[in-house]
Amino acid sequence: TYDYAYEPVRDQTTYDLASVTKVAATLQAIMALNEQKLLDLNQKASHYLPELKGTNKENIIIRDLLMHQAGLVAFVPFWERTRSQSGPSGTFDSSYYRRMDTLDYNLQVAPKLYTRSATKDSVWKWVIKSPLSPKRDKNGHPVFIYSDLGLIMLWHVVEAIVQQPMETFVAQHFYEPLGMGRTGFNPLKRLPLLDIAPTENDYLFREAQLRGTVQDQNAAMQGGVSGHAGLFSNAGDLAILMQMNLQKGYYGGRQFLQPSTVPLFTKNYTTRSHRGLGWDRRPNEGDNGYVSALTSSRSFGHSGYTGTLVWADPDQDLVFIFLSNRVYPDASNTLITTQRIRNRVMEAVYRAIETPMASATTQR
Repeated sequence: TYDYAYEPVRDQTTYDLASVTKVAATLQAIMALNEQKLLDLNQKASHYLPELKGTNKENIIIRDLLMHQAGLVAFVPFWERTRSQSGPSGTFDSSYYRRMDTLDYNLQVAPKLYTRSATKDSVWKWVIKSPLSPKRDKNGHPVFIYSDLGLIMLWHVVEAIVQQPMETFVAQHFYEPLGMGRTGFNPLKRLPLLDIAPTENDYLFREAQLRGTVQDQNAAMQGGVSGHAGLFSNAGDLAILMQMNLQKGYYGGRQFLQPSTVPLFTKNYTTRSHRGLGWDRRPNEGDNGYVSALTSSRSFGHSGYTGTLVWADPDQDLVFIFLSNRVYPDASNTLITTQRIRNRVMEAVYRAIETPMASATTQR
């Protein structure tokens, strides 16, 4: 924080991971279900979600959702539909929100703002009805468009298969047995407020300083749990999860994923982007603003809007975790844009590795 109540970062400081949720939660579940042959990457999403049949998303393939080339638009601000159209400008629609936690309105969106569980159903219907992007490549295929909507769809696929909330599934199969005690959704239910880094002072939607409620507006409307955002964690927990993925599913004497699974998902299968199946990879040109060009071509990870990054490099046996609350006090903070701090810190790490290696080579 920057105010008079100076708060230093501690080992247990827990951050809103934003889009790191995509790989630290949803993708872990997808990989597990795929290796168990419960999920076919070449199957249509509508096979698992019958509500997609008869819509413009009926023929979308799971694999294309993971590679962000399913023809979806990048983002739709669903929260705008929950503002009152009849009352004073900018007020909350009372059919969606209450200022107090009640039996019906019990999903926290922000401090002193709650929505009902039915809002999650509304968001899902809006996702289903959302338009497709008209952009196509020279072969007529949808171009790469990084889309939150695709991960919301995959979240619903996971829950349709496992028949339980995704947050419960990933906690039982990964976080709890790995000892990741500070990782999960809706951290205010289990952690002290001061253990959670504050994020945005959201003037646009919630009119409040956010701390412990997810910064992403569409995830907030779904009760803080979604396939694209909502996960909170600290550096130690994420290092465990990424080390398990680096070690091809193995950690602490246990095989969490089959040895072939992570390599399968971290490969690039398309000419439309440099990405893998769910995982981000180093661009062909080597630098994308947050990943150092010194990373190997086999490295993989993901970034998040709030100023987060997880990355694993098999060639260097390296796990790199960078966490910040760069949207504090607001999104105009230049920590990861103009200053490119994530990239520069990663660059320093690789240079530190490279220097002693070069010296050893010279001596030999």
